[in-house]
Amino acid sequence: MYSHVIAAVAVASAAALAAPLPATAAAHCPPAPESCVDTELTLDRLPAVGESATATLLLRPKAPVARARLAVRLPAGLRLTDRGGLPAPRESGLGSVAEQTVDLTTARTLRFTVTAQQSGPARVEATVRTDARHRPARAAATLTVGARPGASTTGADGTDLAAVSRTGVRTTQAAANQVCAKGSYRHATPTGTWQPVRNAGVAVEGRASAGSPVVTYASGLTGVQDGSYRLCFPTSATMTQLWVRFTADSGLWQVRPFTTRDAYRSYTAAKTSVAAGTEVDFGVTVPADFQMRGWRAFDTMTRLWGVHGTSRCWSSAETGACRKLSIWWQADSTVGAHWDNSVALPDRHVELAAADPDSEHLVIHEAAHGLMDVLQQGWWPDSDCPSPHLPNRVSGSRCGWTEGFANAVAGHVMGDGKYVYVDGVEIDLMNTRWFDSSQAPSATNFHNGDQVEARVAGALITLWRKVDGGPVPTFESLVGTRTNTFREWFLTHRPGAGLDVSAATRDLVYRHTIDYRSA
Repeated sequence: MYSHVIAAVAVASAAALAAPLPATAAAHCPPAPESCVDTELTLDRLPAVGESATATLLLRPKAPVARARLAVRLPAGLRLTDRGGLPAPRESGLGSVAEQTVDLTTARTLRFTVTAQQSGPARVEATVRTDARHRPARAAATLTVGARPGASTTGADGTDLAAVSRTGVRTTQAAANQVCAKGSYRHATPTGTWQPVRNAGVAVEGRASAGSPVVTYASGLTGVQDGSYRLCFPTSATMTQLWVRFTADSGLWQVRPFTTRDAYRSYTAAKTSVAAGTEVDFGVTVPADFQMRGWRAFDTMTRLWGVHGTSRCWSSAETGACRKLSIWWQADSTVGAHWDNSVALPDRHVELAAADPDSEHLVIHEAAHGLMDVLQQGWWPDSDCPSPHLPNRVSGSRCGWTEGFANAVAGHVMGDGKYVYVDGVEIDLMNTRWFDSSQAPSATNFHNGDQVEARVAGALITLWRKVDGGPVPTFESLVGTRTNTFREWFLTHRPGAGLDVSAATRDLVYRHTIDYRSA
């Protein structure tokens, strides 16, 4: 549980941005929480790097709204070069946002110009809030910016602009009497590389007819390899509207703000008049930039799930409902990263600061505390961690064990045997050099023994690599136990689980300056 000093990013709440609807308008809007505004966003071309495109945003209120709040968001790869009446944008998350209050007593059309600055998936998104009761209206244009003219595309398959509908999606044929939706979901790494968001909740939503309630027609998870999805459902009618919702919740882990229990959500633009027998390709969808790091944290959890074992839950002891590991994060968070076990089950959770998801090691480290909590069924040893506690220095035997375990899981899952901080500073957990007392402790000069987190972490990773065939036997040895220290685990619970503690194995641990050879 390491703390970091983070620059805060201010994000206004939905309630703060909302203006009340006039009483006369509310009667003509759809029943809450449906949107009170229809929106449409189109680009006149697909810009390559260095090129520009004109965006046209149509806003059609379903009832007069004197004060609506409009936000236009751009990713880091697009820049607002001709604002067309929009205010100057401010930085928000990994991109920018231009916000203003608009009069929607009648329909409005806004035109602005965006210029592509880097290649990769990009999403221009407009959000209109009318009040706190009605759902915000959203419109988006998603494209993949090419590095050279003519190389930009929409969708996942290189569809050209002429084949794209007004909402930026393409339709093809599906089996008779059904509708299918397909595409993929991606997030941006800190270096700007686009990666799939895997195991995210994905659902096809829409309306069968104008004014009918929103229905979820099909749901599932994005693909574990490429973040793709293809969901189909039976229908013989033409759908009035259809869109896809993504939720940062796999059923076994979630990422949510501090202010609500609901996981983060993201939506595609809606497709209209979708006939039976149609397959709608929504292409590549990316989160709004202020959510980007949260989705990165969500996807990082797929790495931990991949090594947890074969049980359907985080612990083989769970035979009914599975405990969900919850991560609390938002773009303006300044908390020190930690696992909060001060609250009662099942509300224990990870809390992260704004930039913490930039380090996958940090996310996995904190989630590994949650994994230990699940394995030991909510029991924890009394903490003897000093403040601050550092991985290369003597802390306490219980601190060395719990923090060393979390570091070991992070170093193993990432495959590098390291702990990497948000600022890029690395600790090589596999360092076996003994402490040089003539030098100050450092990233390469660790204190010795099992009260040092990095030493415990290195010993565990060595056991997993050379003796146990991975961490699962250690996880299983913790199920239902109350393990206070690494020494207790190695000398009592490890042999009790049938794991090797021979002289050769003790020698491996001794390489990490932990001496149990005669114990």
